[in-house]
Amino acid sequence: MLPIENAKIEKIYSSTLQLVADFGIHNTPMSSIARHSGVAIGTIYHYFKNKDALLNSLYLELKEDLIYAIMRDVKNTGSYKQNFLRLWQNYFDYLIKHPPILLFIEQSINTPIITSETRKSAEKTSFPLIDFFQAGIDTGTLKVQDVPTIIALVHGSVVSIAKMHISRQMKVRPADKLAIAGYSWKGLT
Repeated sequence: MLPIENAKIEKIYSSTLQLVADFGIHNTPMSSIARHSGVAIGTIYHYFKNKDALLNSLYLELKEDLIYAIMRDVKNTGSYKQNFLRLWQNYFDYLIKHPPILLFIEQSINTPIITSETRKSAEKTSFPLIDFFQAGIDTGTLKVQDVPTIIALVHGSVVSIAKMHISRQMKVRPADKLAIAGYSWKGLT
């Protein structure tokens, strides 16, 4: 893809994220995305067949970016617990730096707009995270024996704390973040 095309797609994605955060998935028409992004609606339709295709493409991009951010600095060195705490904190940091992404992810969890094919593709990008949790099960470090359950528990704790922090219901300082990640760890071990 040419740099200009990348820039246009980034504008489309950025505007879609902001509009979905402000108005919801179902209340964000393509015309609003075009107006907000400054990209002609015909150009948007050149890249994406329809709004559903745009949302599915954006979902995949975000999942890929999210997994990369979560797994940053999580290595095969150090203790499993240290890596888990780093993973939890990476996830939290990513969400509080990108509130529209948090809102998009939350809205896309239960919508039929995100197709099963897209969800399967997104799962493939999640293999590093899945493998990390499976290693914890295989070594007996994690007592919860089901990766989807572990992902749901970690996701739930991170998202809840991130939402409270973003909405200023709770101030999460670095020491608090580590302690909260530790509570999540204790729940799984």
